Amino acid sequence: KAWQALLHGAIPIIKKNALFGAYRRLPVLFVEDWGPHCLSLEILQQARKNLRPYFDDPARRADVLRRLSSDYWWRQVEASIPSWQREQALLA
Repeated sequence: KAWQALLHGAIPIIKKNALFGAYRRLPVLFVEDWGPHCLSLEILQQARKNLRPYFDDPARRADVLRRLSSDYWWRQVEASIPSWQREQALLA
């Protein structure tokens, strides 16, 4: 759902969890919990101000869309595999 929101130009609000790292390079608002102290009007307005360039600036928007592509994530997976394991897989 967060990726769909980003594709449509909305800022997802995500509670920090084990998948936090997958979103760290995307324009999302992370919160500790769903309480009003984490979702105050001031926090929401500041997040919109800080993240708006990722939606309004064409170069930043293109980068966000690139990071949402399966090709980007495939390269991330490949990059995380040690080179010796990649070589062994190619030889098998």
